[in-house]
Amino acid sequence: MIFKSMTNNRRLIKEIAKADRYPVCYMWDELLDEVLNTADIVRVDEYSLYFCCGTKLWIADRWFAYGQPYMKDYEKNVVPTPKTTAKLYNIHMDYLKKTFRENRIKNLEESINKFNGE
Repeated sequence: MIFKSMTNNRRLIKEIAKADRYPVCYMWDELLDEVLNTADIVRVDEYSLYFCCGTKLWIADRWFAYGQPYMKDYEKNVVPTPKTTAKLYNIHMDYLKKTFRENRIKNLEESINKFNGE
């Protein structure tokens, strides 16, 4: 489940709405919402989040530019609405928790195999 608590999500949306951010672009907001509903995250690094459909997002400046698409023309600095930004953030955090758990299990399996002499 992406949204664990409506209270926490409302708080998150309010926090994002109060933040100093790039201007909201409603066309980008609709496109990103569609990506979030249909595509899977394939990779995350320090500054970027990558989806299987080829979408690459800036995630480093929370909340200032969080969710900004990578574009050739950086004069078009835009972000999604606070609601879609919160949705993106929740999906991003769920992905990090999942990959952290998977890596932890893999490391435990390797340690147990070493301990058992395999």
